[in-house]
Amino acid sequence: MSRRTLTLSAAALVAALAAGCGSSGSSDPGAISSGPVHITIWHGQIDTAKTALDAAIVAFNKTHSDVVVESDTGGTTADHMLEKIQASIAADAEPDISYLFGSQLANVVTTGKVADMTSAVADPSWAWSDFWPAEQQATTVDGKVRAIPALVDNFGVIYNRKLLAAKGIAEPKAGWTWADFRAAAKALTDKGSGVFGTGYPIDGSEDTAVRFTFSLWQRGGDLVSADGATSTFATADGVAALEMWRQMAVDDRSVYLDSENAGKTEQLFNAGKIGFFVTGPWEL
Repeated sequence: MSRRTLTLSAAALVAALAAGCGSSGSSDPGAISSGPVHITIWHGQIDTAKTALDAAIVAFNKTHSDVVVESDTGGTTADHMLEKIQASIAADAEPDISYLFGSQLANVVTTGKVADMTSAVADPSWAWSDFWPAEQQATTVDGKVRAIPALVDNFGVIYNRKLLAAKGIAEPKAGWTWADFRAAAKALTDKGSGVFGTGYPIDGSEDTAVRFTFSLWQRGGDLVSADGATSTFATADGVAALEMWRQMAVDDRSVYLDSENAGKTEQLFNAGKIGFFVTGPWEL
């Protein structure tokens, strides 16, 4: 079986790009072949997440004789999957399924290769109503469901207790502020031993923007006005959010600036070289 439409998942979601899945290798996109259906997934995951996903795929293949799922990182990380997918679509070489972030969904839908899953999720077996409304909205573009939610993330600050204890810094508690975060990160930074207070991805990916976004939101600001008609991030709240990170990176020199965002910050944190790591539950 072959198909040339794409199924995407959103919001820390899985994006499925259904490009010729099949076992015959026929040049006819509509050809029906015998044998199991082959589905290729590009996930962009690394380290523990990759190991867990690969194990789940192996388990799936053992219990589904009519489908063979083949996984690949796609030659990139999840943070840079959008560019990879756009290039593969242009070359007519996209995978069947791809992990994308929800904010990227509309960009891929414009290619005309994303499957319309509206009728599929209407089937009671999907239990579509079990997803939170925000998840459903993230997968919907112009009234049509174009993806399936893979996961929803909440960011938080994880920290190295040993580093804090060695510097006599109290662990975060209720009421902790951004000012407290900055002060503690500065106190933790030790150039001689190569320890940074925290890290920040500066590769221009969604990860770069997200860390600015929650800094903005917690100051009461937003990216756009309530009616969606006006950009509002360049306000006093937005300036304050960016200024804090500038002060930490330039004045305090307490931030490891990750220009590639390919797992280096995680490695440094695990090696005891970064005190505070702003991240999500996937790291756990």
